[in-house]
Amino acid sequence: MKKVRDVMRRGFLSIDSAATVRDACVLMSGQGKHVLLVLDAGKLAGILTDGDVLRAFYLKVSTFARGDDEFYKMQEKTKAFADTKVSEVMTLRPKTLSEDDDVSKAAELLRRFNLKRLPVTDASGRPLGTVERLDVVMSVLE
Repeated sequence: MKKVRDVMRRGFLSIDSAATVRDACVLMSGQGKHVLLVLDAGKLAGILTDGDVLRAFYLKVSTFARGDDEFYKMQEKTKAFADTKVSEVMTLRPKTLSEDDDVSKAAELLRRFNLKRLPVTDASGRPLGTVERLDVVMSVLE
């Protein structure tokens, strides 16, 4: 049975939990990525996806825009949202894998929780990479 270390992607983008949503969006957009591993003192604190940002934007900004008379309120809310800390928007305590886990465990977690990717961490919680759904499929096809 293949191990997670055999199929994981070692390259990943990360951001500090104290960074702003604006910082995260600039980083994701500039790198053409849809996910960031969020770190606190070098350890995995959460995951931030473009979906997390969109959901938070909808909850914090767009629900306040109910017409043209609300335009300026929306501008204020948008600026406040951009300055929101990543830690307030990210997915907390994500499911993780160890390098030593079997790929079957990755497949099961991805399926059971309907995830697109899982971070791989060492014993101290420092990120080593990620495993995505396609990585699992390719490991079976090889």
